[in-house]
Amino acid sequence: MKTSTCILFSAAALAATCLAAPDAGAESLRLHLGEADGNRATARAFRIGLDGYVGTVPDAAGGHELIAPGSLHLAFTLSDHLAIGLGSIGVANADNVEGERWAIGAGPFVEGFTFLGERLQPFAQVGVPMQWRFAGEADDAFGIAPYASAGARYWLTDWFTLGAESRLHVVASEGYLLQRRILPQGALAWTAGLNLDFHF
Repeated sequence: MKTSTCILFSAAALAATCLAAPDAGAESLRLHLGEADGNRATARAFRIGLDGYVGTVPDAAGGHELIAPGSLHLAFTLSDHLAIGLGSIGVANADNVEGERWAIGAGPFVEGFTFLGERLQPFAQVGVPMQWRFAGEADDAFGIAPYASAGARYWLTDWFTLGAESRLHVVASEGYLLQRRILPQGALAWTAGLNLDFHF
């Protein structure tokens, strides 16, 4: 009987809130149901981020060597669970037998996300970084290395987040330049690092 009374009082209070202030009542209902996903992300839908990673790539001896690439990204939140963007924006160079090779790159990505509580935002991405390579007297000028990633960002303020992310790239072109390394087709590059994002 006491449980039923408590449930009735809770329902009555929620209904009174909705009638007194519809917008506040709707928000209270969403919070009550745990559906406040995307409130922060959709309120500040545009973001600019700086990404820094460490990882490993295959070396000429059949082992692996450490790399530390970095890049910029731009993104726009479309809905409570979906964002699109342009990432892996940057410049890289590497030495080869013909001379120093340079690359300018960027590529689209799609991100799905949710919220655990008010500030923790887990996410997953798939992206297709592309690059134009020049100099070094090599013939292949185009590179592409799709990736899948997973991570989470934490909203330290209403406009700044700190994130952690892990990525796995696969080189789909004849070569791909990544932080002073020219990777051959089929090579896998694993990286993990931090994202510093500013939300507007």
